[in-house]
Amino acid sequence: MADNSLTREMLCGFLGSEDDFVVISGVSWNEADRRTGAVAPDVIVLDIDEIGSGAVRITRSLIRKFPDAAIVVLNSGGPGHVLYDMLEIGVRCFLHKGISRSELVTSIRGVASVENQITVSVPREFLTCGGPASRGRLSAREEQVVRLVGEAMTNRQIANALSITEGTVKRHLRSIFDKLGAVSRIDAVNRYRTLEGRQDSA
Repeated sequence: MADNSLTREMLCGFLGSEDDFVVISGVSWNEADRRTGAVAPDVIVLDIDEIGSGAVRITRSLIRKFPDAAIVVLNSGGPGHVLYDMLEIGVRCFLHKGISRSELVTSIRGVASVENQITVSVPREFLTCGGPASRGRLSAREEQVVRLVGEAMTNRQIANALSITEGTVKRHLRSIFDKLGAVSRIDAVNRYRTLEGRQDSA
């Protein structure tokens, strides 16, 4: 699944050329979110360049709809924490797009045939600059915003309290969601409180 139609066609084309692969279909992200469980795939390949709250939400939805399918994520490179975010929600294979075609095929075969196997192929910096120790670091302003969200304040109320615009509040919230891997306001607050608790006990 990918938003770029050319990418979908290329992936479906070369994966379908493998004798032991049967490609069901290639769909966009919007179509994926509405996908029914009529056909149960063994593997779902997701081409995701921007991993934010929307991508996390759709991936979680697919995992719920197809619990027996192995999710494979292709990513061209971004903040290192995206790897940990995806593995945390149940993705079984995370691959950088710099891998070769044969590596992709081998990885798909691996997660399809070995239950509970996790396969990761990424540049070293993914493992050193975005691990659990550096995840969820909010700016001082973002911390103010998420705390006010925790007080059940609306965007307008937060804007008034901090003397900023509602648009700025929304930008802060998008950043908070991405940094924490949150999919809702409540989820963001809960994740932030969990991180706060860990830091206080350290």
